[in-house]
Amino acid sequence: SRRERENFDLLEHFAQQYRELSNQEEDSLSKLAAQQRSNRLFTGARKGRLRMKLSVPDGDGVMGAVLDMGRAKRWDLAASVLKEALKQDPYNTEMRLIKAELMSASGASHKDISALYVDTARMCPTPEVFHHEASWHQSARGGAAARGEANATKSLERGLGRFPKNGRLLRRLAGLKAGQGQHQQAEALLRQSLEIEP
Repeated sequence: SRRERENFDLLEHFAQQYRELSNQEEDSLSKLAAQQRSNRLFTGARKGRLRMKLSVPDGDGVMGAVLDMGRAKRWDLAASVLKEALKQDPYNTEMRLIKAELMSASGASHKDISALYVDTARMCPTPEVFHHEASWHQSARGGAAARGEANATKSLERGLGRFPKNGRLLRRLAGLKAGQGQHQQAEALLRQSLEIEP
């Protein structure tokens, strides 16, 4: 319709403005932000061919598409797109966590999903990796209840080995310890968390 064409034209106009702004920016971070905004607007305007090549990988568009494919239960297509994206950016933590979710939802083996979490924690560790892994262990997909809780505890303890001052990891581990009846350990973890994040 005419209104849609006008909206696409408007998006393209703003995308061009951000492209020009990115060329004027001297600060590399500001330049990258303007380029990313321009690319998103070009995509919204259905002018993807006008997107700029960035100096660093930008997986936002890929992640959105993969999540949509997962919601549609198109596992093979989602896995294929993720595989290609991870070739370009193997250290992208978010894409790796999405891959773990898709593997779990599509019925991949426990062993394969565990291996992905271990590899992700080795290659691109963030506190979120350990939270995500612990959640997976606690879910029905991650194993029987008792084994899942024990594995979730191990995941969080490994996370604290890498990020000992992460209050969220400490609080989450404290909650698990309290649920397992280890109240003194839970209290000590909570106190430690409060010292870091009062």
